[in-house]
Amino acid sequence: MRINTVGYGSSLPVDSNRTDEGRAHNRRIEVYVTRLGAGVRS
Repeated sequence: MRINTVGYGSSLPVDSNRTDEGRAHNRRIEVYVTRLGAGVRS
């Protein structure tokens, strides 16, 4: 199993940063777990 992380900061917001609610939606963690051998070279 492999876990990759990428920081997008403000480059890929999911909501507007103009409101408190929008900024709260943008404070998130996205996790993608892939199995070794599934197109990934180690």
